Amino acid sequence: MSPNATKQKAKHKQTRVQAGKRPRITLRAVRGNVFLIAVRKGGPTGRILLANVELSPGEAKRFTRRALWINTGTPENLRVIVNGKRVTYPGGKPQAFTVNAHGIFASA
Repeated sequence: MSPNATKQKAKHKQTRVQAGKRPRITLRAVRGNVFLIAVRKGGPTGRILLANVELSPGEAKRFTRRALWINTGTPENLRVIVNGKRVTYPGGKPQAFTVNAHGIFASA
């Protein structure tokens, strides 16, 4: 190399961080009617997506959200599916819980 040669600046390759895909969450009625008192975006104070909706057996509602907060009066008849996989939770009494890509969690 000659002393007059200029150094080339290193090219920085820009990389984009791909945001995680939003999970597909399906709420399906099985064995009997499901009363959805409220379904909210994210948590108990999130925007209301559904309120006072009754699903008949076989009927389903689908969402693509990072998380849903669900309050149901009939959890024993509700099947929750996240990205095609059934997730389980204790049922039997009215309850509220949060669903995300990692599963179901009791609501505080």
